[in-house]
Amino acid sequence: MQPSREIELVLTIENNTSPGNRYVVGSGGAVIGRDHSRAEVVIGDALVSRVHARVERVAEGFMIVNLTDANHVYVNGNEVQRALLKDGDLLRLGGSDLRVKIHRR
Repeated sequence: MQPSREIELVLTIENNTSPGNRYVVGSGGAVIGRDHSRAEVVIGDALVSRVHARVERVAEGFMIVNLTDANHVYVNGNEVQRALLKDGDLLRLGGSDLRVKIHRR
């Protein structure tokens, strides 16, 4: 039996008002949105919903789930309702781009 490996996901904002801001998402997942009181990954973008998406830990790694019908989530330019994330993926929520980095320990 192989020992389980810890995995974390890092989201780095590539544009908008906070380029370079990094958010580490562990096994508990994280909500992405504008609302400081309801989101762990806060994006200051009027085109991002207060609670826009959630990153969830799944057996295969991390999945992004769109939590709103009003706004969209894109992974590498493709609109998704949910998608398994890979290292290097580019997320777009509103007018903001976030780069995905996956670290295994």
